[in-house]
Amino acid sequence: MLGKANFELALDIMGVGAGYTAGYITHTLQTNIRYEDDEFNLFKERQTKGMKGAFQEREKRFKGSPLAK
Repeated sequence: MLGKANFELALDIMGVGAGYTAGYITHTLQTNIRYEDDEFNLFKERQTKGMKGAFQEREKRFKGSPLAK
């Protein structure tokens, strides 16, 4: 029991505990995203058009954007 507690303490000192906290917070935020009808939703596009089609749709939609290739 002491060995396990010591190991968990070492992980926490290295920041692993913060990683767990960040993981469950961001998971909650990202899995509850609600898109408006006019917003691009990669996951929905991927489901209907496949990955290649979703990327093509994304490139069409954001053509000329400063972040586009």
